[in-house]
Amino acid sequence: MGLDSTIEELLDQMMEHSSLVKKHHRVLEFGCDNGIMLNYFKKYKLELFGVDINGKSIEAGHRHFPELNLVKSTGLEIPFRDDYFDVIFASAVLKHIRYEDREKVYQEFSRVSKYIIVWGKNSEKKTVEEMGGFKFYHSNFKEELELFFHSNKIIEISDDILGLYEKK
Repeated sequence: MGLDSTIEELLDQMMEHSSLVKKHHRVLEFGCDNGIMLNYFKKYKLELFGVDINGKSIEAGHRHFPELNLVKSTGLEIPFRDDYFDVIFASAVLKHIRYEDREKVYQEFSRVSKYIIVWGKNSEKKTVEEMGGFKFYHSNFKEELELFFHSNKIIEISDDILGLYEKK
């Protein structure tokens, strides 16, 4: 999996936004799988970290991308000190967090980082979808994130949003 050129261009706009310029040294990808999406951030010469709930994916990431700092975590407790990261990147992963866990995960985001970039499908209403043994908890992420973060820039791409948020 990778980024298509349009999404990469829009993500570049987020990373070069005035609130982030020259402020990012460490990036955490939340829901990093094996770390493949972190490759995008290599061009920024950052310290790259990832967390994922799937231990097998983390092990595969260690084999394929030994230069990345990948750690197993549910997101309910992100195993890094306060304000350790400059930005968190969460791509198509918020829909996997159960509704009852969202507040805790968002609190963890705001504890470990000042900024978050979110890319994913936004839904006006809550719906749970089951597919291939997985549950997807769709909701209005723009509204949910506004409880913990200020939006600096939101780009809507069909049903998806790409948003840069700063903690309150």
